[in-house]
Amino acid sequence: MQQSLSLGALSLGARRDLEPLGVVDIGSNSVRLVVYDGAVRSPTPIFNEKVLCGLGREIASTGRLEEASVRRALESLRRFRAIAQILGVTRLHAIATAAWSWSTWRARPCAIRSPCRSGACA
Repeated sequence: MQQSLSLGALSLGARRDLEPLGVVDIGSNSVRLVVYDGAVRSPTPIFNEKVLCGLGREIASTGRLEEASVRRALESLRRFRAIAQILGVTRLHAIATAAWSWSTWRARPCAIRSPCRSGACA
């Protein structure tokens, strides 16, 4: 006798585990999006893209992230968000590594989005 299991029989939590999962790695040199299929035990990458942004290029000399590099990274993040939506990613995790923690930008994250208007970042 053959048994079958329909997705309707799975709990909501189990169905969510079957959805694609995305990870964005914001590193000193690149920004990367990897999307994994929803297989819980052994996730397989179904999408992997890296953009070289050079965020950490001027950290040693200025302590800041270069503006052109930040713009490139933000453009990549907007593209990655669109790709994740197309692929049906509902869980997207971002990880910022060395360049972010070494820079003075981390104390003023609103400066990346726009000039600070609140006065809190002055």
